Amino acid sequence: TTRQAAEARLNEQLEEAFSGARVFQGGGNEINGMDLQAMVMEAAENALQRLYPQFHVADHPGWAKVYEKAQKGAPDALKAVGDEGEPANNSVCKAILGFIAGGKKGSDIRTHFESSPYGWPRDAIDGGLQVLLVAGLIRAQDETSISLDPKELERKAFGKANFKVESPTV
Repeated sequence: TTRQAAEARLNEQLEEAFSGARVFQGGGNEINGMDLQAMVMEAAENALQRLYPQFHVADHPGWAKVYEKAQKGAPDALKAVGDEGEPANNSVCKAILGFIAGGKKGSDIRTHFESSPYGWPRDAIDGGLQVLLVAGLIRAQDETSISLDPKELERKAFGKANFKVESPTV
């Protein structure tokens, strides 16, 4: 009985303390609401949106499946994220292709797209790279400039590989 009374008193005091709580975001923006948890969640989502405004482009749980399918050479691997079009028209692939331009190291590509303003998961980055490799839009080379077969390129080797845009000569 004493413990239950103490817990009730504690809960009452905590409720009283948190009932007047106010949530402020960086910059002094106050989040209004009645539920503290909901206000904190809204502030956190707003902060994430400001930090990673491009996150929504690659926000899909199917990117791991895209990588797996593309690793096996499937040309329609992007169907796992609901994209039926060409890899060059996919938002993630297009951004990666644009960043690679004249050539980039895999670790630089990952660092670029994992940081702000993207914040993309590694599955999306690796999946996009693998799809581009299979589609023949980019090529991968190891440290000695030997071309790597997309089906044989393992995920752990992406960081060391050099990626270059493949442009056909007419």
